[in-house]
Amino acid sequence: MNAFNNSLAGTLGLLLISTYSPAFATPADISGNYQCTYHDLGDTSKMYTEKMTIKKNGTVYNVQVFGKDAVIPYELGTAIFNTEVDNAFAFVFWNIKDSTTYGSEIFVIKSDGSLDGAFSYNNNNNKPGIETCTKLY
Repeated sequence: MNAFNNSLAGTLGLLLISTYSPAFATPADISGNYQCTYHDLGDTSKMYTEKMTIKKNGTVYNVQVFGKDAVIPYELGTAIFNTEVDNAFAFVFWNIKDSTTYGSEIFVIKSDGSLDGAFSYNNNNNKPGIETCTKLY
């Protein structure tokens, strides 16, 4: 996990300072449906699952996050790529039932199309989490 965290921290830095040579010719199309598993770093004994739908909307992506068997999303958000880094993207989100709950996540796009992410939200008691999402074909 340390290698992942170091890689993710490095990618976040690259998103911010834009000194990276892109891994892809153009940003990957991240549109699609994903099955995700995640946990807070403060409690790695509990794993959670969710579904995520990403739809391209011009140069940004609309994101909906659903509970395990839900048909209505519990989080909505927007994802963007940095113009210099095309194998990672940032995602900001908010809870549709409680607008005081919001957060952000950064994902690294792996060569197989899956996503490795790290997230934090405003009321998580300083316990960021990690998430892995597999694209459903």
